[in-house]
Amino acid sequence: MTTWRQSLAKVAVPVRKLHGMTAGGSPEEERRATSLAGGTEPSLADWLDQRATGAWTRRAPVHPVVVQVHREKISSLPKDALNDLFDLAAEAEAEKRPGIFLEAGCARGGSAIVLAQAKHPSRPLHVHDVFGIIPPPTKQDGPKGQKRYRLIKSGGARGLGGTAYYGYENDLMDQVRDTFARFDLEVESNNVRLVPGLFQDTIAGDERVALAHIDGDWYDSVRTCLDRVGPRLVSGGVMAIDDYHFWSGCRKAVDDFLAEHPGEYRTALRTRLHVIKLGRLERWRAHSMRVLRSRRRTAKARIRSLYRRLR
Repeated sequence: MTTWRQSLAKVAVPVRKLHGMTAGGSPEEERRATSLAGGTEPSLADWLDQRATGAWTRRAPVHPVVVQVHREKISSLPKDALNDLFDLAAEAEAEKRPGIFLEAGCARGGSAIVLAQAKHPSRPLHVHDVFGIIPPPTKQDGPKGQKRYRLIKSGGARGLGGTAYYGYENDLMDQVRDTFARFDLEVESNNVRLVPGLFQDTIAGDERVALAHIDGDWYDSVRTCLDRVGPRLVSGGVMAIDDYHFWSGCRKAVDDFLAEHPGEYRTALRTRLHVIKLGRLERWRAHSMRVLRSRRRTAKARIRSLYRRLR
């Protein structure tokens, strides 16, 4: 298995930056890349158009660990999302961003292995999961989530390629530990900690977080992660949200969280939604822009009111 240093050395282009991703060639591709990098708030149409043309994915080499994880079907994430996760971890290392890596929801461990391969062995990686059947959704998660959970509880759920659903395994945590070892990433020697239990019981503490991968599906699970991890993110730290465009409860949890914390985070849309902690200067700028927009709205309303009176 390639070491983390060798994997980083194989990258043919610099790791894409959240604050300035480069595209390959035409002005149209550069416009799309600027939008996705956060220069303007990207729309879903931009994202889908970008995925269809492959304007930036062509410039992202597929890392060897991603190829192996995808081949062995130990992650439900598509290859480009796993590659994106590797790049996020590599970027944190390149920037020497302080803090631990954290994953909430690992299933068979594929995405956690990608993070472990990309990080320096000395950086802690905390992997949280129930290592069994996931907790039930609530009414916040809508009929789609309820239907999926009924299938899981009935025993009829299947995994990738028709394999058994991972939640039915009695020794899932041991299997994940063995899979790490098979990838030459023994958990003890690579500072990986497998943490069994519900997120509300296990995600705690005050350790700073450089990168978090949140794959909790339901509203309550995702909201717990956001509330517990968000305040611990370092400046420039990222929470990669796996299910924002798939499960309605996840999307609502993120939208509610961001609405309650204006000016503290910004979002970027790549293969997944990234919630990025703003630094002090960025927060001041965001606050100033909100104040300016509010004053402009007030001034326009007064002008319209005066105009109506003078007619």
